[in-house]
Amino acid sequence: MKEALFEYAQRHGFCDPLSGCVPCSETNLTGLLSFYAQRQAIAWERVGLYDCDTFTRTASAADLITYPGVFLSEYVLPSRDERERSIWGSMPADLLYISANLATVVVFENKIGGEIGYEPGPETNQLARQLDYLVNLRTGRVERAALILISARTMLDAQWYRRELSESLLHNNRHSNAPGYLMTWEDVCDATAV
Repeated sequence: MKEALFEYAQRHGFCDPLSGCVPCSETNLTGLLSFYAQRQAIAWERVGLYDCDTFTRTASAADLITYPGVFLSEYVLPSRDERERSIWGSMPADLLYISANLATVVVFENKIGGEIGYEPGPETNQLARQLDYLVNLRTGRVERAALILISARTMLDAQWYRRELSESLLHNNRHSNAPGYLMTWEDVCDATAV
C-alpha cells in the first residue's frame, strides 16, 4: 500500500521540486506537505476532512487552514512543567499549522504503515497525547484546535488507524475541544499545484 502511494505521488508530480526525487518515506511526504503548504500551493478547499468512524467527508481542510499561516515540520510540542513534558514534551508533531492570528492550531499526524506510538490505549497513546496538547491550548488564546491523521486512502479504507483515533477522541470527551479528522494523501496530491 505504501509503494502504491509513492507511485500515486509521482504520477501527480508530488515530488521534491529541487531534486526531482519521489517521496519514499513518511518523513519525505511530510516534508513535501510542509513545503507545498508553506508556498500556498495546496488548494485546501479541494482536500477533504473525513469522519474517523464513517470515513465520509464532513468538511474541507480550508475550514481549518487559511493563508497566511505557518507550517512547521517536526515541531517539538512545548511544555510548561514536568507533567506536560511527560505527556508530549518528547513527541514532535509531524506537521503543525498555526494561523497568522494564532487562533487556529492543527497537528498533522502522518501514518502510512507505522504503529500508533506509546501505549495502545486511548488514554495515553500517541494520538491521545497530541489531542491532550491541543485541548490544553484551548485554555489560552487558541480558539480552534484540531488533529488531522493523514494516510493513504487504501489504508483508511482498510480501517487502519480509524479506531484508535475515534477512541482517543472520545476518551475524556477530547473531541469537544479538539476535533479529529482523517485526510488522504491522494486528496493532497490532487489539490497541489506543482
